Amino acid sequence: MRRLLLLLCGVLCGVAQASPEDADALKAAADQAFVDGDYALALRRLDAAYAADPRPGLIANRALILEKLGQYAEAVVAMERFIASRPTLGAESAARAVIARLRPEVHILTTPSSVRVSVGGKRLGQTPLRTALLVGRHELLMEAKGYVS
Repeated sequence: MRRLLLLLCGVLCGVAQASPEDADALKAAADQAFVDGDYALALRRLDAAYAADPRPGLIANRALILEKLGQYAEAVVAMERFIASRPTLGAESAARAVIARLRPEVHILTTPSSVRVSVGGKRLGQTPLRTALLVGRHELLMEAKGYVS
């Protein structure tokens, strides 16, 4: 009886170790949830797979799920983490393409030039300006002498 309680406590307390085979099954379940459009479930399954076997490729998969969930900043962080794991050149190139899609470079030109530009209270610089912004809506504040913001 005591052994059963220890085993039960180990499972309930999260002490039980998952194997790489468990990770493969969880990854397959995450892939199916992704295909089915259940991105929240896909993320939970993928995180469990990564806990069982922390392969760098799973980080890239996590970024793609986060993108589908609209969590763009977290997706970019995950892709940057994947790149830091030193993947193959092809995988790194693909990861950089995802980052470019999620955080594209924008060009802001104004007449007159030298207009101060801020986004979300953060000053970005003066026009003409090239900067990267996360995909989504942004409210730009532009300020110039002689103009009302």
